[in-house]
Amino acid sequence: MLAASLSGLDAGAGNRYVTLTLTNKSGKHCRTGGWAGLQLSGAAGRIPTKVFREGTARTIVIPNGGRAYARLHWAVVPADDETGTTCEPVADTLKVIPPNQTEAVSAMWKYGPVCQHGEIRLTPLATTPPA
Repeated sequence: MLAASLSGLDAGAGNRYVTLTLTNKSGKHCRTGGWAGLQLSGAAGRIPTKVFREGTARTIVIPNGGRAYARLHWAVVPADDETGTTCEPVADTLKVIPPNQTEAVSAMWKYGPVCQHGEIRLTPLATTPPA
């Protein structure tokens, strides 16, 4: 079983970056690799989420108690056709489906709206945190 968390908000020029951390709590090593599935959600349900994969995936092994990391990048500048006080509804949860799994785990989302119709750029999982 993997647990998900988000941390390390970086911001600049209308862009936001956070680190997704998946912690292995299964009691054994976990072999995985690639990109997680993502879905923003709030009190009213699913919020538009479009994931764009960046980088090259590699197979990794997460030891019991170990961690894997990915970087999320999104814009807070609305697209031309996004109107209102926020470009998209604000999420309170990010549902994460680890590679090769079908069950989602949740991480608290406290980073505001994801503009450009919910576009999030995502790096593949790695055993070291993104720089």
